[in-house]
Amino acid sequence: EVLFTHAYLIHRDPRPHGTLHPLPPLQPEEVAAFVAKRGRTAVETWDSTFRRDVGAFEVAISRLRPHICWIYAHPTTREVAARFCAVARKAGSVVLAAGPDARLRPTHYLGAGADAIVLGEGEHSTLDLVLALRASQYRVDAEILARIPGIAWLDAQNALRYSAGAERVVPVELLPWPHRHADSTRIHLDRWLKLQRTRPLALRSARGCPVPCGFCTNSVFGRPYRRRTPEDVVAEARDLAGRFPVDRFVFTDEVFVFDAHWLKDLARAWRGAKLPPFEASAHPATFDADAVRALAAAGCVRLDIDAASGSNRLMHHLGWSHEPSDVYRAAAAVREAGLDVGLRVLVGLAG
Repeated sequence: EVLFTHAYLIHRDPRPHGTLHPLPPLQPEEVAAFVAKRGRTAVETWDSTFRRDVGAFEVAISRLRPHICWIYAHPTTREVAARFCAVARKAGSVVLAAGPDARLRPTHYLGAGADAIVLGEGEHSTLDLVLALRASQYRVDAEILARIPGIAWLDAQNALRYSAGAERVVPVELLPWPHRHADSTRIHLDRWLKLQRTRPLALRSARGCPVPCGFCTNSVFGRPYRRRTPEDVVAEARDLAGRFPVDRFVFTDEVFVFDAHWLKDLARAWRGAKLPPFEASAHPATFDADAVRALAAAGCVRLDIDAASGSNRLMHHLGWSHEPSDVYRAAAAVREAGLDVGLRVLVGLAG
């Protein structure tokens, strides 16, 4: 009934990958799991990462013929995501665009073929839309869209409209684990094995970001920051390690190193479960050297530090909560713990 996909094509990415491994975004799989469970809906996820071009999506949509196609849009995949919208619309699906770029540029995707934009986290908005569209035999009109909180659409005069009310946010403890297609996940892992001899899978322990700034997940998850229990995170990792030949987990939290007590609890549970190694991210403003040492003992092998910029003037101008000197201290502590260190730098910032 519903096909969930993203639009990242590694063959179109000009960046050398080196030690990096672009992973499929988890949001489509997370929303798919919620809709499948709560809406008793048949869902399918389609991973575009190693597909050659948009033609592969045309083949998939013609084969699966979903009533609804949900497309995750990111600034780095804007062109392809818009083309996916057009392909799905042409195939006769109701097209929903979601993700950070769809929220920031709704008219771009609505003009490309999307019927509605799913704002924010997306679980309840997508579920409500699916149920309403099912009841209307998948007929889209303004009266149906206006009743669903957390979406945007174009009216008959091509004006952008937003539905009344905010989306209902699902407590993290009630969220099911992501819907991972078994065959697609194995194929994805095998492809990475051929490219760089490691097979990574993404995990997420939290939603939102504990550090205020104008970037990252604020356009999707916003605030407040919410985190799963260490036991639930480890249980999901154990399940994935038992089902798939995964060599490494990658935590895709915007800031993973936050809350030393939580991190130490996770480290103890991870070590006790004898899980594969993992990598994650840290922010200089929330860095805790003791927690990092505990993570290293549990199997953490790499931390990427959100440096943002090396310019003290620029950092102050943009109101960031750390200085370049904090980045140097954090990088030194990561190396001292025996971990590989990476730096995330934002290029082209104004100011």
